Formats: sequence, C-alpha cells, structure tokens
Amino acid sequence: MAISPCPVCELQLAAPTPIPNTRTLALNCHRCGSYDLTLEALHMLRDEIGRQPLRRAITGHAIQQINSTGSAPHKVTQDWLQSVWTHGKLPSPQEQADIFIKYLGAANVPSGSWVRCNPQHLTGLLGTADDPTRSETSGFVFIVNALKNRALIEEESYPDPRSPRQQATA
Repeated sequence: MAISPCPVCELQLAAPTPIPNTRTLALNCHRCGSYDLTLEALHMLRDEIGRQPLRRAITGHAIQQINSTGSAPHKVTQDWLQSVWTHGKLPSPQEQADIFIKYLGAANVPSGSWVRCNPQHLTGLLGTADDPTRSETSGFVFIVNALKNRALIEEESYPDPRSPRQQATA
C-alpha cells in the first residue's frame, strides 16, 4: 500500500482512496481523522495551506471537531476551507483542557481506569500547533501537565514514554 502525506497536516498516511464518480478522495489521518476531500479542495490545500503558519493545525482541528459527532466523514470542499481559514482559530488552553477531559470521559471505561492516549492523535483533536512531521507534542504535554497540576488527571507512561495513558480522577 502506498504511503503519502496528509494534505492537511503532512503526517504520513495510507494512500487516499478515490470515491467512484465523485471527484473526491477518502482519507484517514491519525491526526486529522477520517475525511473526504474534493479534488478542488486538494488543489486549494496544496496552493494555500502553507501561507499562514497555523492553517494546518486550524484545519485539522476543524475536521476533528466536525467528526466528533460520530457521523460519516466530513466532506472538505473549497468553500468549507475558505470559511475555516477566515473564521477558524485554535482553541485556548482552557478549551483544550476541556476537550481533553471530555475525551477521557467519553472513553466509556469505569471510573479510575486508565485510558490509553496517543498524543499524535490528540494534538489534532485538542487543536495544538504541534507539528506531526516532527513528532512534536509540546502543546499536548502542556495541557496534560496543567491538568495534572490541578489533580484532575493522573499520568502513567506505558510502555513507550511517547504514548502516555491518562485517567480522569474527578
């Protein structure tokens, strides 16, 4: 299977799957989530996304937010991209912490149980500006440390320190 970069965040992913008769590609990115991308939007991404430093993070976070409803993958179009780039912003650290606590709560495990977390995946959901091509997770670590300092979560590195597990202690 061919490997190619995600057009939004540039994280390596399996080759996009063309959706027959639609001029749309189906993508499944570990950071951005699953989404459908029109060919016109693909060209727009290639031409425009690198022009402002936070566009990749803002776009990936917006895809994650839309997909958090559990519905079918969102269809990314030129109009949607333009709207996200005009009006979108990254969440504040407080909003990121709230998103993370909601994520832990939605894991549907008994209270006090560990939830395995992948920082690369969560950086898109939380809306951090971490660069996945460099395996950056400093924004994620900042949120985890802030929540640990308030005794809202506990952390245990398991077994790979780059893939910590968290639990809500509320």
